[in-house]
Order: sequence, then C-alpha cells, then structure tokens
Amino acid sequence: MLSVLLPGVIAATIESVVTESDIIVLAMPLNQYESLDPALFTGKIVIDAMNYWPPTEGDIPAFMDADVTSSERIQQYLHGADVIKTLNHVAYNELEDQHLPAGDHDRRAMALVGESKQAKTIVAELVTAIGFDPVDLGELKNGKKFQPDTPLFNARYVANDLLHKK
Repeated sequence: MLSVLLPGVIAATIESVVTESDIIVLAMPLNQYESLDPALFTGKIVIDAMNYWPPTEGDIPAFMDADVTSSERIQQYLHGADVIKTLNHVAYNELEDQHLPAGDHDRRAMALVGESKQAKTIVAELVTAIGFDPVDLGELKNGKKFQPDTPLFNARYVANDLLHKK
C-alpha cells in the first residue's frame, strides 16, 4: 500500500531510523516532539524543519515564550543532540522545484542556525548538495529571524541578499 502512495518508501520505526542515521530531519507536528525519546538522539545532528505557528497549530504553552525560539526548546528537549534550524522557511515543494546547481547566480539561499560549528558545517554541505546556498546566521536563537511572519520566511533571496536582510 505504501509503495502506491509513496514510491520507494521503506517502512521503519523511529528507533531504527534514528539509530542508523547521522542526520535526522524533524518535520512533524510540533506538538508531538515529546513523543520522541531524547536518548535516541544523543550524538546525532537534528535538523529542525518545524515552526511554531499558532494559526495552524493552535497555542502550545511550551512554545509561547517569545524569548525562547521553538528550536531552542527542541534543543533543550533533545539535549544530547546538535540541533540545527533550517529547511523551515522554504515550502516543501520548493525544495524540489527551486534547486539549482552550485554557482548559478539565481540559486536560492537557505538560512541555518545552531550552536555547533561542526554540525552547521555538515548541514551546510547537505543544503549545498540539495541545490541551495547555505547562509549561517549564527546561534540557534537567531532562528527567530526566519520563522513564520518574518521577512525571511518563505522569501526568495540569493545568499548575498539574505545576508543583508538579516
């Protein structure tokens, strides 16, 4: 049945996927993050592609503190992982529709933030490989610059322009 809906998909448990992976992309309803076992993520790079967006998810008390970003909350919960926020400000269909080869002057920029320089370097390589120019905006708290209802959210900039918009 799954192959009819999603060609090439392989059914697996969360535990087996996380255990066998070095990089995990979290793209799930934000209110479900506590269903994850933090111990599984120790030593892993976690890409937080989620957003706290009350119009679509409702009010989630844990994410309502404007002084702490949703990614900082995820980092607190997955304390043994290196959380990098990216992929959250580009629509999922645009990941396939708007990728371009390296060096193309119209190649879209993708912001990323996180505390680990090494993890950001690895995630930047992934962003490059999928056809976008990574732009490091610093610490995880800077993820608020490209969350919903900000000028960078779902905006289309090349790397140099994104750097000047921050």
